[in-house]
Amino acid sequence: MQSPFLKERWVQTPYGSELHLYLRSYDFMEEMGTELGPQETRQERLSTTISQFVQQQYPDAQARLVKIFLGTMMVTSIAMPTVGDSSMKSAYAATAIALIVNDKVLAGGQPYLHRDRVMVPLRIIAESLGAKVTWDAAAQRATITQGINRIVLTSNSSTAVINGRTVAIDAPAVIVSETLFVPVRFVAESLRAQVAWDPFRPAVVISNQPSRVHTVVSGDTLWKLSEAYRTTATAILQRNGMSDPTLYPGEQLLIPIRATTVVVQAGDTLWKLAQAHGVTVEAIRMENRLTSDALVVGQELTIPQAGIELPPLPSFQARNAYPILKYWETRL
Repeated sequence: MQSPFLKERWVQTPYGSELHLYLRSYDFMEEMGTELGPQETRQERLSTTISQFVQQQYPDAQARLVKIFLGTMMVTSIAMPTVGDSSMKSAYAATAIALIVNDKVLAGGQPYLHRDRVMVPLRIIAESLGAKVTWDAAAQRATITQGINRIVLTSNSSTAVINGRTVAIDAPAVIVSETLFVPVRFVAESLRAQVAWDPFRPAVVISNQPSRVHTVVSGDTLWKLSEAYRTTATAILQRNGMSDPTLYPGEQLLIPIRATTVVVQAGDTLWKLAQAHGVTVEAIRMENRLTSDALVVGQELTIPQAGIELPPLPSFQARNAYPILKYWETRL
């Protein structure tokens, strides 16, 4: 008999291990409602079925809570009996976060979740994006240089300095096992890279090649996305380090797009560049996250392909695509 669950995922929370089960369809829940005996409630029947499934599939594991999902919507949750802190020691308690940068899966410096933020090793990310990192051990300070950009991060500080301007960061850089970890979105976007979060693998995908973040919705397929963005399914799989073409509503993908990189020359303006490349000023502004129209000689800009309608980049104020469960609300 085919399992009613399409996918299973073990997640570690501050309160213990959780098992997330993803239904193939809502038919299973409907069956639970029609097969109840006169003395059973629907929740009791479902709890019994789920408990038996967990015991059969994971006889040595302990889960504090089992949550049932249909797509990104949580249908129900069931508390499971645990003994002491054994659930925290389960081999299934945590799933390693994959790190994909510029189409390559990186090894070393395992990313981790901290207060709903994904923390990544600074040097590995920066150098993979073509930046140079120097470390001042006495000051516990890292300096990242990339072209005309200079970023300074100090361990345990909630601020950073970007090209001489002090900015707040939502999680301080920290040293773990002699490696400086930083919030992934901050370091990626500071180095003009795109970043996507896929909670279903889970994986962080970063690229400074022309890309656009796409949040999967019901009905999306690789073929549909490749047609919409004028790319190929193979290119999408490669950009995201994926071997399985299955898409899940709520996951984010980096979609390769055709674009041109230009270096700002004396006299250039956004209007002139837009006219020269057949795009709008707003398209250039959005693609490069510009907060003003002022340009600096030597500055690199990405000019998106003309004639393709692209959705806006995710803003710093609207990053969450996972309103159901705190783990899915992990903010990059």
